[in-house]
Parts: sequence; structure tokens; C-alpha cells
Amino acid sequence: MTLQQYEEAKKMMLIWIQKHPTDHQMMYALARVYLKTQQETEAYDLLKQAIASGFSYYWVLQNDPAWTVEQKQSANWKKI
Repeated sequence: MTLQQYEEAKKMMLIWIQKHPTDHQMMYALARVYLKTQQETEAYDLLKQAIASGFSYYWVLQNDPAWTVEQKQSANWKKI
């Protein structure tokens, strides 16, 4: 996807989350989009929200290539 496509996806996902504020799967998907658009702080914040809302797929977190090894070793990741 291009940066513009990620930005468009982000807009639609934010609208969805406003209407469905506990949709942890969409929050996780949006966190990944934030990563792709170089917004790591927002990505980690949304990942925290997703987990607080019920995202409990540990195996996804460990195996999702969107999160790099460096990110998984960061202080933000460890807090989560």
C-alpha cells in the first residue's frame, strides 16, 4: 500500500472505532496502520487500548511481522 492508502484507511478505521469503541480487533489493525505511517507512539497507545478492550492474542503479537524485533525490545513494548 502507498502512504496515501494508509492515510485513507486510517480515516475509515477511526470512524469505525468511534462507533465501536471496544472493537479490539480494529484497534489492533489501526495500530498496525500507525506503524506503517511512522507513528509509533500512536501505535503503542492503540495497542494498549486494544489489549485493555480484550485483544488477547499473544501468538499474534509474537508473530506479526508488522512489529519489528527492535520494537519488541523497546521500553514501550515491555510496558505493554
